[in-house]
Amino acid sequence: MVHTMTIKIICFFIGECYAGLEFIVKLTVSKSRELWYNRGMVIEFKESAFRHNKSEADIRCAFMNPCYDGPIEDDSGKNDRFIRLGFDTSGNLLEILYNEYGDRVCIFHAMKCRSIFFSLLEI
Repeated sequence: MVHTMTIKIICFFIGECYAGLEFIVKLTVSKSRELWYNRGMVIEFKESAFRHNKSEADIRCAFMNPCYDGPIEDDSGKNDRFIRLGFDTSGNLLEILYNEYGDRVCIFHAMKCRSIFFSLLEI
């Protein structure tokens, strides 16, 4: 069963990731959680994204405020996976892996950033 509701919120997350921003969110509750932002982007969170005990708010904050965003090439040369590095609501650097399907993003991995990805940051 799918339930849908539209709400208007004003965000004041810790770390000023969204401080004072006002936007309309359409929430759809189903097997995988989806969030519609007024930017037209749909973000879907797979259950595996929460395997490393990161909250949805932390992942969303890091995803929407990236320090780095780019493709990850696998052995077959496909560019269907992407990595985004960003800070969560506590200032911790997260690595987020996702797939992109047009205006839809599917986040399937989020954890504290490992040192192998530090070279992607412009320091």
